[in-house]
Amino acid sequence: MRTPTTGSVVRGTVTLVPDETGGLAPSGIGFTITGPGLAKHVHVVAVPTWYGPIGYWNSTHVPNGIYRIRAYAQNAAGVRDSSSSVSVRVSN
Repeated sequence: MRTPTTGSVVRGTVTLVPDETGGLAPSGIGFTITGPGLAKHVHVVAVPTWYGPIGYWNSTHVPNGIYRIRAYAQNAAGVRDSSSSVSVRVSN
């Protein structure tokens, strides 16, 4: 992931930017977020922009703590490739 980076302290709306698409010609790009207080993974879908795909996560909906964010790309055949995760601290 390009942003945020491991060790970042985040609050409010967090901008999520993937690093690359793993060689796939993606039909969809998104992010999976895990951490304390989440019964299931949170999925954020990236939207296309002039600068590439960007996702937005409203971190005010989760308790403070350490969360792992992983970007993924999926092609039309359903093949998915994921990035390594980054750990961030939510401090709202």
